Amino acid sequence: MKRLVIRENSIMGFLIRVGRKLPRILPAVIGMVLFVPVISFFSDYFFPRVTVADWGTLEHGAWVKALALRDEVLIATPVAGEFRLLVAGGTKVQKDQAVAEVVNPVFSRQMKGEWREVFRVVSERLHNLERELETVEKDLAFLAAQSRSGIPKGERMPVDPELRTIKKNLLDAKLAVIEETNLQTITGWQDYYRLVRAEEAGVFSTGIDGWERITLKDLEATGKSPFRLRFPAPAPSGRSLEKGDFVGKIISGFQQTLLVEAPKRKNLQPPEEGSRCWLRIREEEYPVTFTGFCRLGEEEFWLFEEKSMRPELLQQRTFTVHLVYSRARGIRVPRSALHYDEGTGWKVYGSLRGTKKEIPVDVKAMDDRWAIVDQLAFGTPVFY
Repeated sequence: MKRLVIRENSIMGFLIRVGRKLPRILPAVIGMVLFVPVISFFSDYFFPRVTVADWGTLEHGAWVKALALRDEVLIATPVAGEFRLLVAGGTKVQKDQAVAEVVNPVFSRQMKGEWREVFRVVSERLHNLERELETVEKDLAFLAAQSRSGIPKGERMPVDPELRTIKKNLLDAKLAVIEETNLQTITGWQDYYRLVRAEEAGVFSTGIDGWERITLKDLEATGKSPFRLRFPAPAPSGRSLEKGDFVGKIISGFQQTLLVEAPKRKNLQPPEEGSRCWLRIREEEYPVTFTGFCRLGEEEFWLFEEKSMRPELLQQRTFTVHLVYSRARGIRVPRSALHYDEGTGWKVYGSLRGTKKEIPVDVKAMDDRWAIVDQLAFGTPVFY
């Protein structure tokens, strides 16, 4: 029968020796664990640390999801063909400004030389003539209404013949431009080449995502979280378009509504209506105004108004952002320096002329580390 021998210099031998001494070592270890906090407590009680009340900022915020709702107008092409952008995405454009051109591919292969520039100039000329004709037509309609109500029958206002002459000259000029272009290029060229114009003034964008016509009322009607919804984007794929397809959109107006999920904090109340909050994206910060809240399904959302309309925000539809929903600036002290008394309220212990003294304070904001207080002079030594 074999016998196993454990050598003293082996690992098993070491563990056996430690096990024999454990009953004597364990009380000493427990004593040290309890002794350190006790020493720390008495040290803080009899020898408190001192700091100086300084100026600081205290913020409360959370990472949340946000959805941007804006006034957006989709731009459709008037003819079928291949499109080419004339302005880059993110460019501010005026109403009726050309943002793209659409050309029939067969027509494009037949034409030679600088025909694009020629058609672009001719199209702009015809567009200006049509706008002038619209203005004259409105003036004539206004005069006709005035004559029916205030001018005796059979008489006309003196300016009426002048407007009709202007209208005739504009129509003749428009016809002359079309006929001359037909002679120099191809008859009916307007069926093969057209400029696509912005219907409103604003920021041009090609980022069509299906949310352009969605409003807050539409979301409330669904009763679901907007981050669980998907809407088909009407943007075609490739460079070829059919008549009525969209080439982009115009973001108009001077503000956008941000739908932000409420931070998941216990007993957190929404900000006061009209109060300022901040969105922090990377190193940039954007001020927003709280306008209200709503419930979609079982979730609560806060509504903010954003007026900067910065390009980096206009490129976003749904995104994650750090929301700073409260911010206080003022005299800052460590949170551990505050003491509360039911009769007198909050106070700190400060050193005035070398004497420790209670100083009543009003607490404006606090977190786990710091507090912003009033009625405490800047630079006052404070025990904490």
